[in-house]
Amino acid sequence: MDYSVFMGVKTQEERIQAVFQLLVENSPRSVTLLQEGLRIDTSPIVRHECAYSLGELSFEDGYEALTKAITQDENKFVVHEAALALSNLGVEVAYTVLEDLLNNSNQDIVLTAEISLERLRMKLSGDKIEGKEKAEAMLLDLTTHPEHRIQSAFILMEEGSEESISLLLEGLQQETDPIVKHEIIFALGETASYLVIDPLIESMISDENVFVKHEAALALGTIGNLAAESAISSLLTHHDADIVESAEIALERLRS
Repeated sequence: MDYSVFMGVKTQEERIQAVFQLLVENSPRSVTLLQEGLRIDTSPIVRHECAYSLGELSFEDGYEALTKAITQDENKFVVHEAALALSNLGVEVAYTVLEDLLNNSNQDIVLTAEISLERLRMKLSGDKIEGKEKAEAMLLDLTTHPEHRIQSAFILMEEGSEESISLLLEGLQQETDPIVKHEIIFALGETASYLVIDPLIESMISDENVFVKHEAALALGTIGNLAAESAISSLLTHHDADIVESAEIALERLRS
Protein backbone atom coordinates (compact mmCIF):
# COMPACT_ATOMS: atom_id res chain seq x y z
CA MET A 1 0.00 0.00 0.00
CA ASP A 2 1.29 3.42 -0.96
CA TYR A 3 0.94 6.10 1.73
CA SER A 4 -0.19 8.53 -0.97
CA VAL A 5 -3.64 6.89 -0.94
CA PHE A 6 -4.24 8.88 2.27
CA MET A 7 -3.49 12.22 0.61
CA GLY A 8 -6.34 14.47 -0.50
CA VAL A 9 -8.96 11.82 0.23
CA LYS A 10 -9.08 11.58 4.00
CA THR A 11 -9.11 14.29 6.65
CA GLN A 12 -6.04 14.96 8.76
CA GLU A 13 -7.58 13.06 11.67
CA GLU A 14 -8.36 10.05 9.47
CA ARG A 15 -4.75 10.03 8.27
CA ILE A 16 -3.53 10.27 11.87
CA GLN A 17 -5.64 7.26 12.78
CA ALA A 18 -4.14 5.42 9.79
CA VAL A 19 -0.69 6.36 11.11
CA PHE A 20 -1.58 4.91 14.51
CA GLN A 21 -2.77 1.71 12.82
CA LEU A 22 0.66 1.42 11.21
CA LEU A 23 2.20 1.88 14.66
CA VAL A 24 0.11 -0.98 16.02
CA GLU A 25 1.04 -3.12 13.01
CA ASN A 26 4.71 -2.66 13.98
CA SER A 27 6.36 -4.04 10.87
CA PRO A 28 8.97 -3.05 8.30
CA ARG A 29 6.02 -2.08 6.09
CA SER A 30 4.90 0.32 8.80
CA VAL A 31 8.30 1.98 8.82
CA THR A 32 8.30 2.39 5.05
CA LEU A 33 4.85 4.00 4.97
CA LEU A 34 5.53 6.21 7.98
CA GLN A 35 8.75 7.44 6.36
CA GLU A 36 6.75 8.30 3.25
CA GLY A 37 4.12 10.10 5.32
CA LEU A 38 6.79 12.10 7.13
CA ARG A 39 8.19 13.12 3.76
CA ILE A 40 5.08 13.97 1.74
CA ASP A 41 2.05 14.60 3.94
CA THR A 42 0.81 18.16 3.51
CA SER A 43 -0.26 18.47 7.15
CA PRO A 44 2.49 19.27 9.69
CA ILE A 45 0.40 17.74 12.47
CA VAL A 46 0.10 14.48 10.53
CA ARG A 47 3.82 14.58 9.75
CA HIS A 48 4.63 15.03 13.40
CA GLU A 49 2.52 11.97 14.25
CA CYS A 50 4.45 10.01 11.60
CA ALA A 51 7.67 11.08 13.33
CA TYR A 52 6.30 10.10 16.75
CA SER A 53 5.30 6.67 15.47
CA LEU A 54 8.71 6.05 13.88
CA GLY A 55 10.29 6.76 17.25
CA GLU A 56 7.92 4.42 19.04
CA LEU A 57 8.66 1.60 16.59
CA SER A 58 12.41 2.03 17.23
CA PHE A 59 13.47 0.56 13.88
CA GLU A 60 16.90 1.96 13.04
CA ASP A 61 15.65 2.22 9.44
CA GLY A 62 13.77 5.33 10.55
CA TYR A 63 17.01 7.22 11.24
CA GLU A 64 17.47 8.78 7.82
CA ALA A 65 13.87 9.98 7.50
CA LEU A 66 13.89 11.50 10.99
CA THR A 67 17.23 13.19 10.37
CA LYS A 68 15.93 14.71 7.15
CA ALA A 69 12.84 15.96 8.95
CA ILE A 70 14.99 17.63 11.60
CA THR A 71 17.28 19.30 9.09
CA GLN A 72 14.87 20.06 6.24
CA ASP A 73 11.30 20.39 7.55
CA GLU A 74 10.52 24.00 8.43
CA ASN A 75 7.66 23.23 10.82
CA LYS A 76 8.43 23.49 14.53
CA PHE A 77 6.12 20.64 15.52
CA VAL A 78 7.71 18.26 13.03
CA VAL A 79 11.27 19.16 14.06
CA HIS A 80 10.33 18.80 17.73
CA GLU A 81 8.73 15.38 17.33
CA ALA A 82 11.42 14.10 14.97
CA ALA A 83 14.12 15.04 17.52
CA LEU A 84 12.37 13.14 20.31
CA ALA A 85 11.76 10.20 17.98
CA LEU A 86 15.40 10.13 16.88
CA SER A 87 16.52 9.92 20.50
CA ASN A 88 14.15 6.97 21.00
CA LEU A 89 16.03 5.01 18.34
CA GLY A 90 19.05 4.89 20.64
CA VAL A 91 21.70 5.20 17.93
CA GLU A 92 24.91 7.02 18.83
CA VAL A 93 25.23 8.82 15.50
CA ALA A 94 22.12 10.83 16.46
CA TYR A 95 24.18 12.92 18.90
CA THR A 96 25.53 15.22 16.19
CA VAL A 97 22.13 15.98 14.67
CA LEU A 98 20.58 16.67 18.07
CA GLU A 99 23.50 18.79 19.26
CA ASP A 100 23.09 21.00 16.19
CA LEU A 101 19.56 21.82 17.37
CA LEU A 102 20.97 23.46 20.49
CA ASN A 103 21.70 26.45 18.25
CA ASN A 104 18.16 26.67 16.86
CA SER A 105 16.48 30.08 16.98
CA ASN A 106 13.29 28.59 18.46
CA GLN A 107 13.65 28.19 22.24
CA ASP A 108 11.16 25.32 22.33
CA ILE A 109 13.32 23.42 19.85
CA VAL A 110 16.39 24.09 22.01
CA LEU A 111 14.54 22.67 25.03
CA THR A 112 13.51 19.69 22.92
CA ALA A 113 17.13 19.11 21.90
CA GLU A 114 18.26 19.13 25.53
CA ILE A 115 15.58 16.59 26.43
CA SER A 116 16.37 14.46 23.39
CA LEU A 117 20.09 14.38 24.15
CA GLU A 118 19.44 13.18 27.70
CA ARG A 119 16.94 10.59 26.43
CA LEU A 120 19.54 9.31 23.97
CA ARG A 121 22.19 9.17 26.71
CA MET A 122 19.83 7.16 28.92
CA LYS A 123 18.98 4.80 26.07
CA LEU A 124 22.62 4.11 25.31
CA SER A 125 23.66 3.72 28.95
CA GLY A 126 20.62 1.73 30.06
CA ASP A 127 19.70 4.29 32.73
CA LYS A 128 16.08 4.13 33.84
CA ILE A 129 13.80 5.79 36.34
CA GLU A 130 12.18 2.95 38.22
CA GLY A 131 9.42 2.86 40.78
CA LYS A 132 6.41 5.04 41.50
CA GLU A 133 7.94 6.67 44.59
CA LYS A 134 11.01 7.81 42.69
CA ALA A 135 8.82 9.06 39.85
CA GLU A 136 6.65 11.05 42.26
CA ALA A 137 9.67 12.77 43.78
CA MET A 138 11.31 13.53 40.43
CA LEU A 139 8.19 14.91 38.76
CA LEU A 140 7.78 17.57 41.41
CA ASP A 141 11.48 18.43 41.72
CA LEU A 142 12.22 21.19 39.22
CA THR A 143 15.96 20.80 39.83
CA THR A 144 15.96 17.40 38.09
CA HIS A 145 16.61 17.12 34.35
CA PRO A 146 13.49 17.85 32.25
CA GLU A 147 13.73 14.41 30.63
CA HIS A 148 13.66 12.76 34.06
CA ARG A 149 10.47 14.66 34.86
CA ILE A 150 8.96 13.51 31.56
CA GLN A 151 9.85 9.86 32.21
CA SER A 152 8.40 10.22 35.71
CA ALA A 153 5.16 11.51 34.22
CA PHE A 154 4.97 8.47 31.94
CA ILE A 155 5.46 6.12 34.88
CA LEU A 156 2.60 7.79 36.74
CA MET A 157 0.47 7.67 33.58
CA GLU A 158 0.98 3.92 33.35
CA GLU A 159 0.16 3.51 37.04
CA GLY A 160 -3.10 5.33 36.40
CA SER A 161 -4.52 5.66 39.92
CA GLU A 162 -6.33 8.78 41.14
CA GLU A 163 -3.30 9.48 43.30
CA SER A 164 -1.03 9.39 40.26
CA ILE A 165 -3.42 11.61 38.30
CA SER A 166 -3.44 14.11 41.18
CA LEU A 167 0.37 14.13 41.14
CA LEU A 168 0.39 14.72 37.39
CA LEU A 169 -2.02 17.62 37.86
CA GLU A 170 0.24 19.04 40.55
CA GLY A 171 3.19 18.64 38.21
CA LEU A 172 1.31 20.45 35.45
CA GLN A 173 0.48 23.30 37.81
CA GLN A 174 4.08 23.94 38.90
CA GLU A 175 6.04 22.99 35.76
CA THR A 176 8.05 25.79 34.16
CA ASP A 177 9.41 24.01 31.06
CA PRO A 178 6.79 24.09 28.25
CA ILE A 179 8.07 20.89 26.64
CA VAL A 180 7.81 19.00 29.93
CA LYS A 181 4.41 20.56 30.49
CA HIS A 182 3.14 19.37 27.13
CA GLU A 183 4.34 15.83 27.88
CA ILE A 184 2.53 15.91 31.24
CA ILE A 185 -0.58 16.97 29.31
CA PHE A 186 -0.12 14.01 26.97
CA ALA A 187 0.10 11.73 30.00
CA LEU A 188 -3.04 13.25 31.52
CA GLY A 189 -4.93 12.79 28.26
CA GLU A 190 -3.95 9.14 28.11
CA THR A 191 -5.51 8.55 31.55
CA ALA A 192 -8.89 9.62 30.08
CA SER A 193 -9.98 10.64 33.58
CA TYR A 194 -12.80 13.14 34.08
CA LEU A 195 -10.53 14.77 36.69
CA VAL A 196 -8.24 16.17 33.99
CA ILE A 197 -10.80 17.88 31.74
CA ASP A 198 -11.05 21.26 33.46
CA PRO A 199 -7.27 21.56 34.09
CA LEU A 200 -6.57 20.73 30.43
CA ILE A 201 -9.10 23.31 29.25
CA GLU A 202 -7.45 25.86 31.52
CA SER A 203 -3.99 25.06 30.16
CA MET A 204 -5.21 25.18 26.58
CA ILE A 205 -6.81 28.59 26.99
CA SER A 206 -4.44 30.37 29.39
CA ASP A 207 -0.99 29.05 28.45
CA GLU A 208 0.61 31.05 25.64
CA ASN A 209 2.99 28.29 24.52
CA VAL A 210 1.89 26.67 21.26
CA PHE A 211 3.16 23.22 22.23
CA VAL A 212 1.05 23.31 25.38
CA LYS A 213 -2.05 24.52 23.50
CA HIS A 214 -1.59 21.91 20.79
CA GLU A 215 -1.17 19.00 23.17
CA ALA A 216 -4.06 20.08 25.41
CA ALA A 217 -6.40 20.35 22.43
CA LEU A 218 -5.50 16.88 21.14
CA ALA A 219 -5.71 15.38 24.63
CA LEU A 220 -9.19 16.83 25.13
CA GLY A 221 -10.23 15.54 21.72
CA THR A 222 -8.97 12.08 22.64
CA ILE A 223 -10.84 12.05 25.96
CA GLY A 224 -14.00 12.84 24.02
CA ASN A 225 -15.96 14.85 26.58
CA LEU A 226 -18.16 17.38 24.80
CA ALA A 227 -17.68 19.85 27.65
CA ALA A 228 -14.42 20.76 25.94
CA GLU A 229 -15.98 21.50 22.53
CA SER A 230 -16.51 25.24 23.02
CA ALA A 231 -13.01 25.80 24.40
CA ILE A 232 -11.37 23.88 21.57
CA SER A 233 -13.48 25.80 19.03
CA SER A 234 -12.08 29.06 20.38
CA LEU A 235 -8.69 28.05 18.94
CA LEU A 236 -10.05 28.07 15.39
CA THR A 237 -9.24 31.78 15.16
CA HIS A 238 -5.76 31.49 16.68
CA HIS A 239 -2.95 33.33 14.88
CA ASP A 240 -0.81 30.19 14.58
CA ALA A 241 -1.92 27.95 11.70
CA ASP A 242 -0.67 24.83 13.48
CA ILE A 243 -2.92 25.57 16.47
CA VAL A 244 -5.89 26.06 14.16
CA GLU A 245 -5.18 22.70 12.54
CA SER A 246 -4.73 21.05 15.94
CA ALA A 247 -8.14 22.41 16.95
CA GLU A 248 -9.74 21.09 13.76
CA ILE A 249 -8.26 17.65 14.38
CA ALA A 250 -9.27 17.71 18.04
CA LEU A 251 -12.86 18.66 17.20
CA GLU A 252 -13.17 15.86 14.64
CA ARG A 253 -11.74 13.43 17.20
CA LEU A 254 -14.10 14.75 19.89
CA ARG A 255 -17.20 14.42 17.71
CA SER A 256 -16.42 11.01 16.26
